[in-house]
Amino acid sequence: IINVVVNTTGLESGLYAENIILHSNGGGRTVQVSFEVREHRASKTVPVYSYRKGDDHFLWSEHLDLEDEAIRGYRREGALFNLFGDATPGTAAFYAWYHPRRDVWFYSTDRGAGEREDAGYVLRGSLGNIALVPLPGTRELYRLYNPQTRRYLYTLELREGDHRRRGYRYDGIAGYVR
Repeated sequence: IINVVVNTTGLESGLYAENIILHSNGGGRTVQVSFEVREHRASKTVPVYSYRKGDDHFLWSEHLDLEDEAIRGYRREGALFNLFGDATPGTAAFYAWYHPRRDVWFYSTDRGAGEREDAGYVLRGSLGNIALVPLPGTRELYRLYNPQTRRYLYTLELREGDHRRRGYRYDGIAGYVR
């Protein structure tokens, strides 16, 4: 997989194409890359809130309905970050998966996560779109995992000491948020 990021600052609206030459140990290839620069419009954003009960928390946006029994005992905190609207280039839907027996949440751009369903997770829908690559004004949303509790933690801050003390390990970057 190769990601090509184009800085369109200063480009007029229109279609663009360019040949890119890729070299590796297996030789070289020429690949034509084309893209469209559309009239600049501010991307719609979707605020994502944290619901917390002690050390337990989950993320939710007003993009989806949330039943009263799912939030019983949880306190809604302020918006943690913003996701992007559906038509934002460079983004993908960020799906919420819930495991009702373990009361655990997992978030992913993979809607067809069959292994999640097989493990007892239920797809709750998309919270909004998350950037797949760093876009201007975005930051990393880190995913941490606690093997003892089998819970995930999503955070913008990666303070190793705090999370390690609570049993969490770094599990990757879920995507980029605003």
